Amino acid sequence: MSNKRAGRPCSAEPSDSTFDGSVAINLRTARLRLGLTMEEASQLTGGIVSSATIGHIESGKYGIKLRVFCALSAAYMTRPTQLLPVRARKAMVGGKRRPSEVLRLLRNE
Repeated sequence: MSNKRAGRPCSAEPSDSTFDGSVAINLRTARLRLGLTMEEASQLTGGIVSSATIGHIESGKYGIKLRVFCALSAAYMTRPTQLLPVRARKAMVGGKRRPSEVLRLLRNE
């Protein structure tokens, strides 16, 4: 069964075939690699991101906003590009593509 948020269906489990799903999986992996609970991760963001929001993002219930993405990236001591889907990272290799081109490629998945 899928949930709806902002008019978009979201599955209960993230799929690595979507941008948000790939980011969710990468965020969960980064958090667990550091051995952090969701509450500890929330505290590392200075309260910008609640533990409930982290759970919703990681489970695929919420998409991720840029501010939240940056806060979690900093909390996990990870370069933001490392949390992006592989396809986005490959598109940016060597700085040969502008960000708008990368976004266009991702939208056409």
